[in-house]
Amino acid sequence: MHYHMPDHPSLLQLYVWQEYDLAPAFPELRGFLDYWARELDGALHSVRVAHHGLIEPSEWRAVDGIIPLN
Repeated sequence: MHYHMPDHPSLLQLYVWQEYDLAPAFPELRGFLDYWARELDGALHSVRVAHHGLIEPSEWRAVDGIIPLN
């Protein structure tokens, strides 16, 4: 979500929000946006939604071994 800062309306800030939700209605997102409009001073500029279907057992696979990070 990009929003305008209340004290500096020419600046855009980015807010990343993650929540499990159900497409295509997105009730959690709509509730959050309603809360934002009602309670917060920063006016929303744009909202981008990324969605993937529910996680299914076929999407998980076991990894055997050690994965070094550094």
